[in-house]
Amino acid sequence: MKVAQSAIGVVSETVVVIKELTRAITGLLKQEKPEDSSNFVDTLEKLLKLCQEIGVQIDELGACLYPPQEFPAMKAALEKICSAIVRVQTEIESLTSSSEAVFQACNDLESSLKQMEATLGCCSAGDIEFIMQNVALSC
Repeated sequence: MKVAQSAIGVVSETVVVIKELTRAITGLLKQEKPEDSSNFVDTLEKLLKLCQEIGVQIDELGACLYPPQEFPAMKAALEKICSAIVRVQTEIESLTSSSEAVFQACNDLESSLKQMEATLGCCSAGDIEFIMQNVALSC
């Protein structure tokens, strides 16, 4: 259950990142200047691809939660999400006016990712196997 609760936190924080990113982009669209349009469009395309990549990894994370829980695949998905979030922050910084709310949401998501990694670390398959070997059944 701890792993599932951590995953809920990661998904919730991811939704917040996407929401704040959408707000920032909407605000920038209102301010866009014609001479900046090529760079701006390139950045938007990169952000779209990053959001799609994050979505794929969130789906993968959800699929790994079903028994048997696949801890290595979950850790890989978390690492890919973390990497994508760093790239999202880099792309947002490259725009003329950045949004502090996006950076805060990204930082909160990174904290949730680290928390889930810690949860996965203390619940490795070897640990569970060891615990199960020491369980005494009584009738």
